[in-house]
Amino acid sequence: LILTLLIAFIPPIVQAVFLNQIKRFGRLFRAIYILPVVIPLSVTVILWKWIWHPDYGLANVVTRFLGLGEYSWLNDLHLAKFALIFPGFLGGGIAVFIYLAAIQGIPEDIFEAATLDGAGRWRKVTRIILPNILFVVFIQLIFTVIGVLQILDLPFQMTHGGPANATSSVALGIYEYAEKNMDYGAATASSFILMFVILLITVVQLLLNKDETN
Repeated sequence: LILTLLIAFIPPIVQAVFLNQIKRFGRLFRAIYILPVVIPLSVTVILWKWIWHPDYGLANVVTRFLGLGEYSWLNDLHLAKFALIFPGFLGGGIAVFIYLAAIQGIPEDIFEAATLDGAGRWRKVTRIILPNILFVVFIQLIFTVIGVLQILDLPFQMTHGGPANATSSVALGIYEYAEKNMDYGAATASSFILMFVILLITVVQLLLNKDETN
């Protein structure tokens, strides 16, 4: 969850800000950013498993070129989580368009007034864009936390929870309880515990947001 918030949560906001500034070929770039959503997850997993391959993967080609050596990305206890989350850094998917829609919903008069007052692009971003899309960022934060705590398909297809359970998740553990061990009682109990944890975190987030709003 922490790695996801650090690596994959902020980039879609930055990408949306940049996309909003692009006037020429804007539709082309938007189509590129929506590709991760359109492409099935299984295809994306196959592509990234090839990129992370220790022998002929593109990632090691880049690290060798930079003089950083070679790595067993998906088989390294310290790099496996990073390898799973990093694809979210490059492609924000639908989150980019949610932020972009919120940015484009800001009245143009505000930007024109800021330009007349001598505000540059950076000041417009920090003083106009970010404060006006904070409510969307907060909603996306809740969805991100819930999604990460329930993540199953990505670690299941990419690493099967390995190496040494380094990329195992709660949802994957629930799946193994039910499907591998046939222990439906433990699977059900774990599911309820996960539900209450998610509920508690969501309530805390809502209360914090209410305090900030007040």
